[in-house]
Amino acid sequence: MAAQVRDFPVVSGGDRKLTLGDLIDWTPKEFMSKVMLEEKVFETWYDCRTVLIGDACHKLSPAGGVGATTAMHDALVLANLINGLPFHPIASEIETAFAAYKEERLHWVQDAFGASKIFRAMTGQNTLAKVTRFCMRNMPQWVFQQGQKRATSNRPQCAFLDLIEDTGSVRPAHQPSLTVKAPEDTTPTIPSGSES
Repeated sequence: MAAQVRDFPVVSGGDRKLTLGDLIDWTPKEFMSKVMLEEKVFETWYDCRTVLIGDACHKLSPAGGVGATTAMHDALVLANLINGLPFHPIASEIETAFAAYKEERLHWVQDAFGASKIFRAMTGQNTLAKVTRFCMRNMPQWVFQQGQKRATSNRPQCAFLDLIEDTGSVRPAHQPSLTVKAPEDTTPTIPSGSES
């Protein structure tokens, strides 16, 4: 496998372009390992009181550069929904919150998945990669800007923290979990003078 990717360009390094072959040659053999990457958006994200976030429910190609971002956005949305649960939730309330989490995040993850597939396709040396690179380089500016607006509108915030003032030129997309309110604190109190 290493021989097949040796000629892939990495970055410019001084007076010549570096390739993956240079990185392979500089890496001690005992630190090399082969990892299989399976790109996929899974059907199941939760079951009863168990929920998955990030790569556990959607594996994206590193070429897209959005894997960590989608995982953090998952965590924000899930935190908002968990914060909105009653103090002692029953299983059905937890599962309803997890279903809302999947519903809110799924279309954003599918968009990121599609974008990462395009970026992955651009890195190859085959005809499809060359055509994809040509199309990306010659894409009309307005088409590129529409894609950027869509991607940058996904800016979830924590409902239980002070919201960040929106000063961007692109309005943030609607975030249903932002409107979930935490129930009044029903923590049992211990009367004064009694011992716990």
